[in-house]
Amino acid sequence: MNAKELYIPEAMIIAGVAMHLLAPGEEGTTIVGLALAMVVHVAFALAGCFITAGLLKISFGGLFSAVIKLAAVIIFPTGISAIAPITQLFFLEPVLYLGLMVWLFEIEWFEAVVCSAVIFVMKMLAATLIFTLLAG
Repeated sequence: MNAKELYIPEAMIIAGVAMHLLAPGEEGTTIVGLALAMVVHVAFALAGCFITAGLLKISFGGLFSAVIKLAAVIIFPTGISAIAPITQLFFLEPVLYLGLMVWLFEIEWFEAVVCSAVIFVMKMLAATLIFTLLAG
């Protein structure tokens, strides 16, 4: 197994979690709350990757490797955004997100954009469903 399959994504996950926990204004963030949010996000991303793989006939690799890479793709850029004090860097997170998808999964930019769009739509539908259920 090469470094891009496991070691680099694991290091990115650790760094991303550390950045979230050390970010200004995030002092009240608990590891449990952060872990729960990340697990939910990765679950939606994984489902989005399955849909995208079916639509575009691409492969994201084995399940374990895909989950680790997806977690890195999600956690690392949001960690950087959490510690970045400059609001002008709003474009940094999506660029890192797409760039990491292309690099780690060895897919084309178009495929990364489609996958990101599918994940976004799924998250919005889930949020709408949750708010609808809570509103009763």
